Amino acid sequence: MNACKFLFVVLISFVFIQISVAEESVVGVWRFVKEIDYKSDGSKIDIVPPDAYVGQIIYTADGYMSGQIFPRGRTWKPETATIKDLKSTLDLSTSYFGRYEIDPVKKQVTHKVAGNLDPTAETTNYVREFKFVGDQLILTGPWEYNGEKLKFEITWQRVK
Repeated sequence: MNACKFLFVVLISFVFIQISVAEESVVGVWRFVKEIDYKSDGSKIDIVPPDAYVGQIIYTADGYMSGQIFPRGRTWKPETATIKDLKSTLDLSTSYFGRYEIDPVKKQVTHKVAGNLDPTAETTNYVREFKFVGDQLILTGPWEYNGEKLKFEITWQRVK
C-alpha cells in the first residue's frame, strides 16, 4: 500500500472513530442544571423564571431523542388555569422529540424534530453546538424571546 492510500485509510478510520465516540458519549439521560442566555452583543440577559427550571434530555443509542424543560414553581391547575398562566408556561417551556445526528467535526448535534409543544416548530431541525465538561453536556444555540434573537447555553448533568 502506498503512503497516500495508507494516510487516506487512517484519516477515514479516525473520522468514523470520532463519529462513534461522539454519538456514544451523548447517549443517556441528562438532567437540566442551568441555562444562561445572551443577547446578540454578548451581554447576558436574565429571563430564567424565579424558581428556575426542571428538565431532562434523553439520547438513545439508535438515534432517538426527547427533551423537555419547564419552569418550576407553577401552581395553577389545568381546570382553573388562566390564559396568562398557560402563555407564561408555553413561553418558558421547551418540549419536543425526534431523531438526532452528530457532526463530530463541527461539534454539533442536530435534533430532527418529529413532535413539538410549539406547533409552529414541528418538523424543525435544531442545530446545537455541544461540548463535554466532565459528566456535563453543554448545548448552545440560537433562539428568540419576545421578538429578540438570543443565544442560549444549557448545561446538562449525566444521570447515573
